[in-house]
Amino acid sequence: MLDNNPAAIAIAAAGRQLFQLHNDGTIWRYTGTPCAASACPGWQMLDNNPQAAAVTAGDMLYQLHKDGTIWRYTGTPCGGSSCPGWQLLDNNPATTTIAAAGPQLFQLHNDGKIWRHTGTPCSGSSCPGWQMLDNNPQASAIAAGDLLYQLHKDGTIWRYTGTPCSGSSCPSWQMLDNNSRATAIAAAGRQLFQLHNDGTLWRYTGTPCTGSACPGWQMLDDNPQTGAAAAGATFYQLHNDGTIWRYTGIPCTGSACPGWWLLDNNPGAKAIAGSPTH
Repeated sequence: MLDNNPAAIAIAAAGRQLFQLHNDGTIWRYTGTPCAASACPGWQMLDNNPQAAAVTAGDMLYQLHKDGTIWRYTGTPCGGSSCPGWQLLDNNPATTTIAAAGPQLFQLHNDGKIWRHTGTPCSGSSCPGWQMLDNNPQASAIAAGDLLYQLHKDGTIWRYTGTPCSGSSCPSWQMLDNNSRATAIAAAGRQLFQLHNDGTLWRYTGTPCTGSACPGWQMLDDNPQTGAAAAGATFYQLHNDGTIWRYTGIPCTGSACPGWWLLDNNPGAKAIAGSPTH
């Protein structure tokens, strides 16, 4: 056990770093000391802002506020009630999701636009450091690893191939799957996974769609209890009963899916996070 605080609502991990977000907007970094009995001193406060709604981590830590502003942690933890270590990267109320991997940061807007941060922070009210990668109202989720992926409302999954939008034209997306059962995607490194509404989990094998045929997926599990998935150095899943499982590398054969190892069995579990190794 690393912490025991009922205020925690989200966690994010990257490399050897672990962060948590509390329901009061405080953000904390794990410093390496696990709990001893009921004392869990191993946390350092990085921010204290009730506007904080989400955190994500790559090579750096980012937070999204309820008003759509996006902030990057610059390395200075809080001193008392002062938390100066944050730099404004964007100020757009349309922002709904942020995703980070390595040095890259992406955001999804409520109109389906997807943007990549180019490295330039805001200057006053001007936030020019964003490049549009797509403009499709079907986009419902993004996931970032070595590459960027998006999931559409119709279940199609797309990979960004490297060319940003030019005007209203955003041609640089390749369809990887076309299955209406897809509900979530997870990425880490070169790996991409998807979760279906029937609990099946799938790994992308590298073959994109050709027409309506999308053969590039291998089933890893077939369990209706699966409620969430996370990708890191390996692949993990969380069941509705709170059990957490790690993928051992053996895909399904027919209806048999033996490639899972139980890591925990606690009905209190509500979320999981994975981190790639560096």
